[in-house]
Amino acid sequence: MTANFHTDIVTGAPNTAATFNAPVGQLDAALTNLIAGSTPFTNLAAAAAGNLGIVGGVVTRSKFVHLIDTEGLTATDDLDTILGGSFGLMLIIKCNNSARFVVVKHGTGNIKLAEEKDYVLDDTSKSLWLFHDGTQWTDISPARRIRTLGVAGALTIASDAITITRSRHTIDTEGAAATDDLKTINGGTEGATLELAPTSIARVITVRHNRSGGNIRLASGADVRLDDPKRPLHLTYDGTNWVQPLPTRFAVRDDLRRTLLVHGNNIVFNEVGLPAGTTSGTLANANQTDSAYTQSTSGAVAGNTGGWRSTTFNLVRRQWNPVFWAKLILGAGGNANARYWIGLFASTPTNVDVPAVQMIAFRYSSVLPDTNWMGVVYDGVTPQTVDTTVAAVVGTVYLLRLRVDDANGVAYFSVNNSAEVSLSANLPAAGTELGFAALVITNTAAGKIIQVSRLGVETD
Repeated sequence: MTANFHTDIVTGAPNTAATFNAPVGQLDAALTNLIAGSTPFTNLAAAAAGNLGIVGGVVTRSKFVHLIDTEGLTATDDLDTILGGSFGLMLIIKCNNSARFVVVKHGTGNIKLAEEKDYVLDDTSKSLWLFHDGTQWTDISPARRIRTLGVAGALTIASDAITITRSRHTIDTEGAAATDDLKTINGGTEGATLELAPTSIARVITVRHNRSGGNIRLASGADVRLDDPKRPLHLTYDGTNWVQPLPTRFAVRDDLRRTLLVHGNNIVFNEVGLPAGTTSGTLANANQTDSAYTQSTSGAVAGNTGGWRSTTFNLVRRQWNPVFWAKLILGAGGNANARYWIGLFASTPTNVDVPAVQMIAFRYSSVLPDTNWMGVVYDGVTPQTVDTTVAAVVGTVYLLRLRVDDANGVAYFSVNNSAEVSLSANLPAAGTELGFAALVITNTAAGKIIQVSRLGVETD
């Protein structure tokens, strides 16, 4: 048999069935084996790719390989439906231009992707291989799909925002300023990933966490500085916000922050990373359905305290960019004639609405009275307060979080993940030594209760 899969018919052979039956039978066998898969392909090649433009989310397949472009050459477009399919057909699609994203939509039309989320064709090096099952297009071997972020696109911040056009970007400050803030990232579809790196080591970009009107949420709850092109920031879009994934457990990192923790555990507090603290009041188990809590009830004399505080007040400094948090409940029995102090202090707070104690802290005082949780800073000269707008209610679980941006002299306050509010005057000096506490102080002849699940502080 020759390379053409049949025996050659020699010149002058008689025009009889015997002359033709043998080579035709050989060709028939070769085709049968090819269809059955018993004869492998040496090469599989496709004809030149066909260009298709999306119209109303739809394209019509006519070739094995197609380059897809957005409708009207817009920056991004959705591909919902691919017409022209029947059982067994295969199709490879790529974007026509790396500057124009094609978002292949899962489950919107007749495309079903194994990972059950959209797939973005944002670089001409990326492709999607599809198979038609008689009803819809499904992707082939998604587990083997090589995901690449592609070539980085250059963006410049404008009014604290950028609009992404691909999965990887270098970003520069507005007007090539020495520093700039990034609060908002426009663009993206749910499940999309993004890598950001600064254009120049000489210009520093501060990525702001959870700013009012912003859509960036960072794993540490604190801002992140982009000051080295070799150390990019990775984010994932959850459909509302760009979120920094938590780091892989036990990963080797050079940006780990120091953490001090206190856990309420039955009738005791357990400290991690700091000396044993000082407790006051009568301790009791107050475990709830959401977590373990330790309850502390102050004595029934005005000025008595209940709760936990650090024994020393040299654990934290403003210049270390601390992030403090506490999970607690204002205890049963009412909060009238009581003051709650939670946060960072230069010494133990006392039974007044503005103690002579330098601090960056939360206050709720029914004596004043406060209606909501208040953010308070005090430098020993002038106190400043800001309303978090979140009411303090007995029996409610609260997650209090404050953080300090030392370089800009700003303290930010949030309650139960509310939008942050800030104070930027009269913070303690950068080098002031601070500890931390979660205390209730009674202002009457009755015990007051605070229930603490945990509190802690993270610093540089």
